[in-house]
Amino acid sequence: MLFSGYIKFLTKVTSMQYSTKTVDHLGLVAGMVDELGIVEVIDKAISQDLKKRHVTIGQVVKAMILNGLGFTGRPIYLTPQFFTTKALDILIGKDIQPSHLNDNTIGRALDALYSYGASTLFALVSTQAYKALDLKSRYLHLDSTSFKVYGNDYAPSEKYDSSDEEEVRPSVIEVTRGYSKDHRPDLYQVMLNMIVENSAGIPVAIEAIDGNSSDRKTFVENVKRFSSLIKTHTEDSCVIADSAIYSKENLQTLKKSGICWITRVPETIKEAKESIASTYDLENWSMYDDKGKYRYTTSKNNYADIEQLWIVVHSKDANERAKKTLARQYEKLSLKEQKAITTLSKERFACEADAQKALERLQKRLKLTQIEAKIESIPRYSKKGRPDKNKEVDFYEYYVVCSVCASSLQRYQEELHDKSCFILATNDMQKAPEEIIKAYKNQYVVERGFAFLKSKEFFVDALYLKSPERIEALLMVMTLSLLVYTALEHRIRKELKRSDQPFVDQKGKPTRRPTARWIFQCFEGIQLLSIGDSDQRTILNLNDRHRLIVSLLGRFYEKIYFLGNGV
Repeated sequence: MLFSGYIKFLTKVTSMQYSTKTVDHLGLVAGMVDELGIVEVIDKAISQDLKKRHVTIGQVVKAMILNGLGFTGRPIYLTPQFFTTKALDILIGKDIQPSHLNDNTIGRALDALYSYGASTLFALVSTQAYKALDLKSRYLHLDSTSFKVYGNDYAPSEKYDSSDEEEVRPSVIEVTRGYSKDHRPDLYQVMLNMIVENSAGIPVAIEAIDGNSSDRKTFVENVKRFSSLIKTHTEDSCVIADSAIYSKENLQTLKKSGICWITRVPETIKEAKESIASTYDLENWSMYDDKGKYRYTTSKNNYADIEQLWIVVHSKDANERAKKTLARQYEKLSLKEQKAITTLSKERFACEADAQKALERLQKRLKLTQIEAKIESIPRYSKKGRPDKNKEVDFYEYYVVCSVCASSLQRYQEELHDKSCFILATNDMQKAPEEIIKAYKNQYVVERGFAFLKSKEFFVDALYLKSPERIEALLMVMTLSLLVYTALEHRIRKELKRSDQPFVDQKGKPTRRPTARWIFQCFEGIQLLSIGDSDQRTILNLNDRHRLIVSLLGRFYEKIYFLGNGV
């Protein structure tokens, strides 16, 4: 009897249908999208007939973010394939199937994002993110990059053309060739300007622009357009940009906008060259840090009729790079000048005046080599053979005798000093020089964001869409993915520090500043197990470090991983 009961139990268990779906780190991504309210902001902004849709536009954007942060490098049209093995009901929404996320659905969603205005919508989301994360930034960083595009036919879609002059529609970016920051001048490209906050590297504002746009023009236009956003998101209404923004016209525009700025002064400006050169013999430099990597001196300047503080910074690292550069340049220049000296020594002149003029021309050309020279003459006779002692000379030829005296050590030292220095400028006269240098050094947060967007594992390293409108919308979704990634990293680090709990890094050592990418790798292998047709479901393979991160992040994440108050 016991045996028959055991057989019935085994039959019941084996007849059950089990299925597993992947959750991995995507639960963290979905939780951050929910915490920031990205889906709600998009669906509230863009009107749509929900009765005719399986998924809302906000949910499509969430799916694209999950796809991008899945780091599989899949192109957009393979999105359904990506979600075939994923737990869609807890990541995106109930009753959503992978087939619902096809390329037609995604294409229409991109069209809707463009029609609303990608930059405007992104600003709404970033403002909501700032509130949700309770961010307080002192500075924002502005920079640009280019994205290469494969193909040739990039005419704007006809459905966006309008004969009604009063109707306002977003301008279509021009996909064209331009200065390629990817070193692919043979390909078409578009450009993206991005403003990022300084503490966590979270993007605040973006704008897709033509592929041949100039930073000198677009930077100041971006500051004007997003001036209210800059003032809202920073304590000092201060933006940091590279030297492309520094011109007389741009500085006057910035003055009218009421924005504080920090930037690098172009070395091509005469006043900048003179300011750096004047510090060559300076002895009383101020030290920026104890390691001695930076030293600085300050002065007031009135360039473009705007009072500003100039900080001449001497960099030890730049000095080492300059030594190597100058060594190569001077070696090449020295060989060139030696050749010119040798050539002149072999040349013959009909008169002493011509020889003197040739010598003067050479001395003007010599930048590195110092020479001592004299002009000598050679008697010439009309008849061949050895001349008689009493025979008169028919004419004289003149030549220059040169001897190298030395290389110009003074010139080398001055040029090395100039290449080791750069100038930072700001219109905020109250800021301490150390604070300005530190703020400008954080400009790398924008470049780090661009490197993330261009990673081959994130979406693709190039754009394949044919419509400029959809390219612009896709850039917005890609930057939303960066926003989610950096926000998640910021939250994890903040909570680990607040709770005074470490997380083990790649080397097995405790850290309170893990990268989001490392956290994602640690969450590999987490599955959602469903039993039969019942509602019985559970999360598999959770360990203590998973539970630590999920519990620190809170209810949005606990709900996805079936933990704590989120169950």
